[in-house]
Order: sequence, then C-alpha cells, then structure tokens
Amino acid sequence: MKFDVSKRASVEVIEPPAPPSSPPPSSGFLKVSPKAPVHRASLLELSKENFKPKRQTSKLKMLAPGELTSGREFKFGEPDTEQNIEYSQKTTGTRTKVIKSATLDKLIEKTTEKQADPDLLHEFLLTYRSFCTPLELIDGLAQRLEHSRDDNVIPLRVFNVFKTWAENYLYDFSKEPEIALATRALLTKLEQDKSFKYQGAASKVQKRVTKRLETGVKAKKDLTKSQFTKQMPKPMLPQNISGTLSFMDIPAQEVARQITLIEHKMFCSIQPWECLKTAWSKDQREQLAPNITKMIHRFNQVSGWVASEICGTVNLRDRVKVLRRFIDIAMRLKALNNFNAVLEVVSGLNNSAIHRLSQTFHALPHSQQKILDELKQLVARSQNYHTLRAVVHGCSPPLVPYLGIYLTDLTFIEDGHKKKTSDGLVNFLQRRQQADVIREIQQYQQSPYCLETVTFIQDYLNGLSYYDDNTLWKLSQYIEPRDPNNPPPKPPELMTSTERKSFKKQQANMDFELQKVDGYKFYEKDSPTNIRLELIDGIHVVSAATLLKLIERMTYDKALMDTRFLIAFLSGYREFCTSQELLDLLIVRYNVPPPKQTDAETKAKYDKMKLKPIRLRVFNAIKNWVEKHFYDFVADPELLAKLKTFIQNEIQPFDNIWATALNKAINKQQKVQDKSIYGTPPPVHEPPAGVTSNTAKITDFEPREVARQMCLIMEQDFRQIKPYELLARAWEDPQKAPNVATYNARFKQIECLFNSEIASCSRNNEALAKIISQFVKVATFLLEYNNFAGAKAIINGLERTHVKELTEAWRIVPLDDRKAFFSFKKHMDKNQASFREKMLAANPPSVPFLEIYLELLTEIENKHPKPNNSGMIEFKKYYEVAEYFTTLQNLQRVPYIFTDEPVIKNYLLIQRESASPMFGSSSPLPPRRMSSLNGNGVPPRVPAKPRASMSFSNMMNTAEQEKPKVPMVDKREVLEFIKSNAEFQTELRSMIREVIAEEFKTLRQKIKEARQENGARHPIPLKQTISREFPGARVDHWKTFDSKGTVYGYPSNVEIDTIHSGEDTFLCDTRDSVRAADVVLLIRIGKMYKSQNPQGTLACVIICHDIEPQALAITEKSRIRVIRA
Repeated sequence: MKFDVSKRASVEVIEPPAPPSSPPPSSGFLKVSPKAPVHRASLLELSKENFKPKRQTSKLKMLAPGELTSGREFKFGEPDTEQNIEYSQKTTGTRTKVIKSATLDKLIEKTTEKQADPDLLHEFLLTYRSFCTPLELIDGLAQRLEHSRDDNVIPLRVFNVFKTWAENYLYDFSKEPEIALATRALLTKLEQDKSFKYQGAASKVQKRVTKRLETGVKAKKDLTKSQFTKQMPKPMLPQNISGTLSFMDIPAQEVARQITLIEHKMFCSIQPWECLKTAWSKDQREQLAPNITKMIHRFNQVSGWVASEICGTVNLRDRVKVLRRFIDIAMRLKALNNFNAVLEVVSGLNNSAIHRLSQTFHALPHSQQKILDELKQLVARSQNYHTLRAVVHGCSPPLVPYLGIYLTDLTFIEDGHKKKTSDGLVNFLQRRQQADVIREIQQYQQSPYCLETVTFIQDYLNGLSYYDDNTLWKLSQYIEPRDPNNPPPKPPELMTSTERKSFKKQQANMDFELQKVDGYKFYEKDSPTNIRLELIDGIHVVSAATLLKLIERMTYDKALMDTRFLIAFLSGYREFCTSQELLDLLIVRYNVPPPKQTDAETKAKYDKMKLKPIRLRVFNAIKNWVEKHFYDFVADPELLAKLKTFIQNEIQPFDNIWATALNKAINKQQKVQDKSIYGTPPPVHEPPAGVTSNTAKITDFEPREVARQMCLIMEQDFRQIKPYELLARAWEDPQKAPNVATYNARFKQIECLFNSEIASCSRNNEALAKIISQFVKVATFLLEYNNFAGAKAIINGLERTHVKELTEAWRIVPLDDRKAFFSFKKHMDKNQASFREKMLAANPPSVPFLEIYLELLTEIENKHPKPNNSGMIEFKKYYEVAEYFTTLQNLQRVPYIFTDEPVIKNYLLIQRESASPMFGSSSPLPPRRMSSLNGNGVPPRVPAKPRASMSFSNMMNTAEQEKPKVPMVDKREVLEFIKSNAEFQTELRSMIREVIAEEFKTLRQKIKEARQENGARHPIPLKQTISREFPGARVDHWKTFDSKGTVYGYPSNVEIDTIHSGEDTFLCDTRDSVRAADVVLLIRIGKMYKSQNPQGTLACVIICHDIEPQALAITEKSRIRVIRA
C-alpha cells in the first residue's frame, strides 16, 4: 500500500511625510505592493522591533475601507437574504441557526455579531484560507470595526477574533509574518486613536497578541517537559554492536518507541491549512502541504524498508527471524497507539514481493501467524477502515492515527461538494465538515509521549533505505524461485563487490546490436523527444511518450512488467490508435530481430535476456486484452481472426503453453456466463394469480421481487457500457456512447415509472399512499442489493414537484416509509460524500449511479493537458482513468443471481400512454415500450389507437418533448402581491394557523398511539422533579466554551442545567438512560465549572429513567446523587 502522491504579495510599511518640527510619525498603514521586497523576519524580531508603540499627539482616523490591504469594500449590516446567506434546516446541539452557505461579508459579520457562535468562529478560522487570504480577513475585520465603532458589543467581538486567532492559530502568523505585521499595525492604530471608545480594550488585545507572538514558540518547546507527571521509562539500548548498526541489534520495544517519537513529531507538525483543497495531491505539494507530504514519504519509506529487509535476507532461517522481529515491532507499536506505523509495517508485509514468500510464512510459528492476522484485520481497508476507526476512537491519547483515513475523508468532502453554490456563496457546510476532520487531527496533537529520545537510534531510523518494487520482485524471485531447479540470476543488490564487478562486465556485453529488418519499428533509443519519465517512489513512471515507445514500455525487456501501466494503456488506447493498429504493433514487437553477432554464446544470451522477456510480455499484454476487453474482438471479427492466426503460426511454435492459455481465454470469453458459480438464486415471489403485465399495478407485487427484476433489467444495460464510451466525454454524444445513452434512458424510464402508476388513480389518497409506500420499499431493497442507480431513479421520481403536492396522500403514508424516504433523499444526493463513498466502495454485484463516475472522469479530463503537437501522448491521465474503469469492469463481471419473473419484468418494461386526471388530460405521461408478450405468454391486447413503432431512446426523447409547458411564476411578483394586500395577508395567516394546529393535533395523537403501542416511557418531568426534590430552588443554564478540550478532548461548547439552592449549586444532567461515559463527562464538566466558579459548594445530580450498573458504581464512588424519574 502506498500513497499516491503563489506568488504572494509582499507588504511594505508606508510612512506619511512629516514636517521637521512635527512629532514622530505614526506607524502608518499597510499597503499591498507586488514588487516591493519584504524582509522575512522571525516573529520574535517582528514583535520586538517593528511593533514598538509610538506616541502620537494628533488624533488618528480609523482605516478607511480598502485602505489596509485588499482594496475591497465589505458590506455589513445588510439584511439576511437568499442572495447573501443560507441556513441549514438541520440544527446541532444548541445551535438553532447553522450556516449552510454565505458570502465572506456575512461570515465575518456572523462571527462578530452580538450573539456570536463560538463554534462558528473556530470553524471559520480553521478553514478561511480555502475562500479568502489572511490579509483579506484582516481588512474585513478592520472595516467591521469602522462600520460599528460606536456599538457596545461588536468591537469587542472583533477583538475576540484577533485574540482567538493569535492564541489558538499561531501557525498563521509563523507561516506568514506579514499577517502579524498587519494585525499589530491595526491594533496599534486603534490603541492610539483617542476618539475610539474601546481604546483600552485594543491596548489589552495588543498586549495579549504581543505576548503570544513572543512566547508562542518557546512555550511549545517547553510543553513536553512540563506536562508529564510520571517518570520517563529508561531507554533499552543495544548491546555488543559490531560494525554497522542494524535494527536487529536494537530491542523491538525501543525501535517502536523511537519510531513513535519520530512520527508523533511529524504528525504534530501538520497545520490546518495543509488539510484544505487536497493540497497534498497537487504538483506543488512540498510547499502547499509540507508536513503531510513528509508523513506520506515517511509511510512509503518505512513500508519499503520492511519489505527490503525481508527480501534482502537470503537465508531462510534468518529471513524468518527478520519477519518475526517486524511482527513484534508492529505489536509494540500497537501498544503505543502508533496506528500509522502499524499500518506501515503491515503494508510492507503485504507487498506483492513479500506476499509470495510461501516458505517464509510457512516457517513462521503459529502464534506469530495469528498475531499477524489480527494486525491485518485491524488495519483492513474494508468499510473505509471501520475497525481501525473504532479502535482509534476508543483509545486515549497520546496516539498517532493513520493519516490516510483523514486524507480520504478530506478528499471525499472536497470532491463531494462544490466550493461555491450556484449563487456564488461560500459553501460553509463543506468547510464545517473539513473543520470537524481537522479538529480530530488536532485532538491527537495535544498529548505528547512520555518517552526519551535516543539520538543515534533516531538517526538510524530516519535514514532508512529501501528498494523499488521492481528490485524487490527480483530479490523475491531469487530467494524463493518458482522453479528451484532453474533459479533466476543473482540480483546485483545481493552480490559481493567482486561479483558486482563481474556482473557489470557481463552487462556491458548484453546490449545487443540488432540486425536491421524491414518493418521492425522499435530501434529508436529513449530521448526527451519520444518519452518522458517521472520517478515516483523509486519507480520510473511514463508521463508522456510516442505510441511506439508506449508499446515498447508495455513489453519492456529490461524491467519487470508494470501491471498498472498495462491496465492504463488498454483502458485508454482507443484515443490514440485503433485495435487493428495495436495488434499489428504487438505482432511486430513480438518478432524481435536477431543480434548481429551470430556466435552460439551471444545467441543463447539474446534468447534468454532479450527475446523471451519481450515475447512473454507481448503474450501477457494480449492475454489481458482478451480477458478484460474482449468486446474489441466481438465488434471486429477480422481482428479476432488475425489474433487466432498469430497464435497458431507464431506463438504456438515458440511456446505451446502460451498458445494454449490464449486459446483458453478466448473460448472462455465466447461462452455464455454460468451464473450458478456465484450461488443459488433465492426463491421467486410470484405475483397473484390472474395478474398480467398489462393490467398490473405496482402494489400487486412483492416489493423485494420488483427490486430484483429491476436489478436484472438495469444490470443488462450497465454491463453493455464499454470503457471507450467514458473517454474524452464521449458520453455526451449518443452516437459515440450508445450504451451510456441506453443506460441513461433506462434511468429516466424508472424515474417516470411513478407517473404511470398515479395516472391510474383518481383522487384516491389511500391508493396513492399505498403506491408511494410501495416505491419507498422497492428503493430500500434496491439499496440492499447495491442498485444505486435504480434507488436514485425512484427517489428522483418521488421528489418531483407534482408528487410533493400530494400532501394528503403523503400524510397517510406509514411513518417508517416517510422516514426512509427523507433519509434516502438526504443521503443519496450525488454531492454527498457519504453516498459517493458508499457507492465507490460497494462490492459486486452492483449497478452504480453512473453520473458520479462521469463527474469524476470530467474532473480528470479538465485537470490534465490537452494533446500537444510534440507527437507524444500525455499518459498521466490514463493512470487515473484506469482506476475507475477497473472498478466499473469489476462490477460488470459479477451478475445478479436472481431468476427472471416474466410478469414483473414485462410490467417494468411496458410503457403505457395515458393521461393523468390529476395533472390535466392534455399532459400525456412518458410512453413505455410495449412488450411482445404479456405475463401469461400471449400477445397483449391491441390498443384502441395504435402507434407507430419507435426505439426505446426515441421514446424517451419524445417523452421529454411532450412534457407539459407549465407557466413560470415570478416569485418576486407573488411576494409583492402578498405585501400589498392586507386582506390576503390576514386570510393567509388564518389558514396557516389552522393547518399548523391540525398538524400538531394529528402529530400528538400519533405520538401517543406510538408510545402506547411500543410501551415507550413519557419524557422526564424535569420541572416537577426539581420542585419536589429541591423546593424553592432556582433553575439556570450554564454555558461556556472549552478552548482547551478539557471535556470532550477538542475545543467545543459546554453547557448544563444548574440548580441553585441557597449557597449550594447542583449541576443537573437529565437523560433517559445513563452510561458510564455520561457520568465521566459530568465529572469533567463539574471540574471546569468549579475552576470558573470557586465560591460556594458544588455537587452533581443525575435525573434519569435507567442507569447502567457500571455508571451507578461511578456515581456512588463520586458521591453523585441519582434521582429516578
């Protein structure tokens, strides 16, 4: 496992001119100058020299909008509208208004308003760099002060932003000293402005910021020494070292400790700004995300080192010792909660070169094998590292989590949301999710390890070397050859100095000079004009090349075959050559010319070192082509005939085994797939007797069986899609991508299926409710069967405007089905990262929602350069495209094992032309294709008005054209009418009150019935309980912001009810059921409350229905009173 891996404006201080007799000039204002040089002083230097307060007798004016940095005028105080802010309907905790999207002006306004949300401020400061620069933010805060300088609260809120920024996000100031310069310049002006009524507050904030800038770095260094209350364990140093230090000389415990200290330091160096915009995957990642990039390189270094140490040990007994030592180190890393390093070691052991060492693993003791299996289960990638996430969340710091988990989450959040809405607002919902991930990373950066650094061991562990994958494979083949009687030559990496000199002489004689043969096209040597290579993790990867060089690299004789390159080439070659051209070039490449030297020794070396490797790789390329892209040969019988001739005339005489394997692969592809190998199909839910495809309704069938038949229909369309239809936006043209067009048309047909059903119902709300409920159940089963496209189509159909208007019908749909629908609606949005993640990780059989893949492929097309005139093919994009193609092809290979049910299947395929009385008889519903047979196997009834036949795609296009033209209503005109008509306003208010009252009445009755049915308890009567247990007491609510993460482990709001009885104060926690974790949290809150309110006595009370025995034991030990309601 491996990670795939601006010119800033300078700031100058402008001093206003001063006459000779005038007092010393002020510190001036800041101005952006792209050309002006800037002295990159340290924070300490800036704070001591550049920011010495200067006395001024004349009154200073506030900074004018745009005067500070950005030249932009911010707008504050405007009313909230859809054009500048949007709130989420979902609330969290005590946050009644959660911002979904907003302009930068509104975000600054909301973080500094009178009732500012502390969580919003931290989310803003963690992610603001993704939508504005630091100097823009300072400019906005300065203008916010100017707009509200006479307000009693807002200036203090602005000062709080600066204070929080400097105290909790010091890395901004250390990364860009001009931020500190601009902040101090602004505060200095305010401090010296005698007309500003908060001049004293500005002075206090100035001192806090100055102190933080001066002491921030030193405080960070002293943190690890002052925090420990226990003594550090004594290091376990190696004994009797002879020669070069080896990890086998160092005790496994100490290796684990020093690796943990190294990686914890690297992990703690990661800054929030590195986590934004997937900076670690960009070309400039070394500058944009330096610490994340170091962690990624460290991961690859350690995993490569593990594999290299094992493959570099020739003796079997010694190799088993090395393997056991790494398993021991991994267990000790797990005990130290260094899960990142555990995954590094396991990743090295999972390397293909290690995985094939059957003799080594067979000699491993059973106890060690069991430990290794447990470690592999811990770090398994299934369900997005579900097991590892659960273990990490259950551990107490210090720990080093696996960074890849968070990078995956951040990638899904970045790719799954648009950075800005269609109205140009900042998508703050995305930033909030990013902030949650960053907070979790920060949570584990707070607690250091109580371990002592051993410098010479860390120097050794920092300088680990490792082999690339090609070399590892050669070493693996040598130490455990496939054929012990015919082992490969000894790799140079394992040779002694004498052997290496001899090897180099042999190599000098192995560059065979080939005879010139007409038609052979692979004589040209590598040069910058025909191939461009990039070194990634020790492997030379083709970045761009000519077609001939791509074929040559795919069948290269001087290195191991790059399987990833082969997959990428076969997935995308149709963009730059035809199938006939590819086969012709492979045949030419297979017939390598003989060497000019004709002696027997040279001929033997040529056959072994040149001819056979090239022909073997040509064979592998053709075999992969047949097995994964056989549709090329189905579409072109001449191509298949040419391949068979080539196999018979040229491959079979050279190696009969290769020819047999290719013929077997071709025959396998030509056979009809046997579904029985995937299991026994479940029993069919047959429809009631007498029900036919033409007369049936959706409610006549079992919903599970409808979902199964829908899976069979959509799977058939999905399996026809070819990779070349997804290249270069070919799907936008139905002629280039006919199978994608058919798939999309089928999606629309399923989407319109609901219309056909409700058309047959007059205004019968009960029947409509049954139909809605049935479709929701079908969608539920479709998701169970991983048919994401079918489920999405049904949800889209149920979301249509005219379906939402069936208010009465929706009201009598069962509560569980309504909940399921709204859950689907929320989680199946294509922009939701969770939906993307679930779909992309689904196991076959599955029918994906193709639009998500098309968006990902579009992003890849936009990211990579277009073909140039250099004659070289830009190949990097095909590596990325191939990953998605491989996923889709894996899904296409495994079929559903359901049995065809002809009545239901034909029902889903039949398209009735009818008019819905609900929406006007002049609005025909989308037509369905007529099946040739009905459910009983007889011809269907002839319609009264026969129609001309048309294809399925044409029918869907006709349906789109026949949609009714609904007149558009201008929302603003409606609002103006309501505002100007007082009588209508009164009537509207009355109607709304009546509807709400009726809804509440119905809801109360349903809740009452549900409680009686399920035996649920009533809510805890809090007021009555407190009045009974604490007569005359006063109830209050205490809320504070925990900036140090004392309670939850990360900065957040903390709140609880308080009961005041005389001088006694009780913290009251009310819950239906109390767990041990709830009691621990209450104790932490109590400690925080006492630290802020030392006067009087404090106790804790829990009011609940149930309490776990473990929780009860903690309450008794801590003297917490428990009141059962």
